[in-house]
Amino acid sequence: MEKINGTAAFYDKPAVTAEEIFARGYTGGKIIFGKDDFGGGDKAEETVKMLKNNGVLRVVVSGANATFRDAAEKEQLAVVTLDKKSIEDIFRTFADKDSEAAVITNDDGTRKVKLISGSLSKSYQF
Repeated sequence: MEKINGTAAFYDKPAVTAEEIFARGYTGGKIIFGKDDFGGGDKAEETVKMLKNNGVLRVVVSGANATFRDAAEKEQLAVVTLDKKSIEDIFRTFADKDSEAAVITNDDGTRKVKLISGSLSKSYQF
């Protein structure tokens, strides 16, 4: 089993640009959650490098911009795609709370994203 744990960070709008991500900056141990067309714009490669160098562990979205996805693959920053219904539920349930997240790959090959905030815990298969 592989389990990647980190603090959840949320971008609660579609089409977040690489420039917006870069301006926000990050330091270690984050799992970022976003919506559709995540990471588009002129700074996709620079943004992915900044995220990777600052300890961002995973990006979980309902859709990533192709340039961002290609840059993430080159930098070995995993982008997990969940269906829109799951992403909307994550934002509705966890975005306004201090939340921890995990991306888990079980020995049988099943994979899930798990979020925890206090006594609340939910998992989403992908």
